[in-house]
Amino acid sequence: MKLNGSIPTQCPPSTLLPLLHDPEALAKIAPEGFVFAKRVADTIPFTFRRRIGVILLTLSGQLTLRQGTGGPESRVDILAEHRIGGSVSIGLDVTPKSDPDGAHSLAWSGTMEASGLTARIVKQREAEAHKIITTLFERLAEQAAAA
Repeated sequence: MKLNGSIPTQCPPSTLLPLLHDPEALAKIAPEGFVFAKRVADTIPFTFRRRIGVILLTLSGQLTLRQGTGGPESRVDILAEHRIGGSVSIGLDVTPKSDPDGAHSLAWSGTMEASGLTARIVKQREAEAHKIITTLFERLAEQAAAA
């Protein structure tokens, strides 16, 4: 499933992506259901628990942010496994932009793949996946503007 979108921001893009390296900042901005642990190198472990329809989905995983070399682009990789089988993998290329008129935006594009039991649970949930990712980046922009 393809995931893409963009949002306007009130602050320079360079202040946004470093917040993805901070578990405390992530805890403030993450959509409902996420709990983050202490960062290890460029990876932050997390658990995700949310009711999807009649199923309680519980995932354990990690979020990794890789800063691009030679440009503002970054790569966000999220890998999570379900305790009874299956996994979800999200890879996003994140591009902060500044227009000549001073307007800032943050764009992302990538994919989400699921396997095993998790694939059956999230199969029809493309809209929810988009909502979770968009909410994360909207809150990221709000947090950066408030800092």
